[in-house]
Amino acid sequence: MKRLPKNYKDIKLNKFKFPMGLLKSVDECSNGFVLFAINLEGDIEVFNNLTNSVAATAIANKAVAFGSSILQIEGQNTFNDLTGQNGDDDCPHHDHD
Repeated sequence: MKRLPKNYKDIKLNKFKFPMGLLKSVDECSNGFVLFAINLEGDIEVFNNLTNSVAATAIANKAVAFGSSILQIEGQNTFNDLTGQNGDDDCPHHDHD
């Protein structure tokens, strides 16, 4: 899990905004994109540029499949935590803080 920078409070006071230049760069080298980000207030922000209905449908289908995978993995991690099965060997990327 990525740690907050030491100057986190300074960043938060400045109300960081997602760099639009980065989104423009992604747009220049893709046929469409959707980006989900969690801002410093903990709110989910969604940025997208879907160039046509085929791209929109393809991205939507991939997002649904990816979301289902996340829910399944996190559900199993929660179950393991609740039942005392730490599962560190099975899930090296899960942070058991």
